[in-house]
Amino acid sequence: MCVQAGYTALHDAAQYGRTAVVKQLLWHGAMRAVEGKDGRTPHDLATGGEGVDSAGVVALLNGVPQQLRQAAFEGQYDKTLALLQSPGVTVNDEDEVSEKALANALPQICACVCVCVHHTCS
Repeated sequence: MCVQAGYTALHDAAQYGRTAVVKQLLWHGAMRAVEGKDGRTPHDLATGGEGVDSAGVVALLNGVPQQLRQAAFEGQYDKTLALLQSPGVTVNDEDEVSEKALANALPQICACVCVCVHHTCS
């Protein structure tokens, strides 16, 4: 971490693609949009970073897993599908509170499929 540049632990974790660390820092209230002295945010460092999982870190910093969980739970299936197609996002992704998006939405998804199947059959 470069303290002279005014970087936080989130900057450092984002730059090196440390998804688990980014998740924990966000859970504990780290600010996604904080800028270093050079004006760079953790997102900026993740997109140009050296990490092995920069796509996963970028997704976390953009709040994609949380948006995915919410969209799936609310039955926004088009949005859910679009978010699942985001770089670095998988069906097993957890948001910063360690909730899996699709696991929470599964009852709603199943109910919708059952209603759709029943409707077309009748």
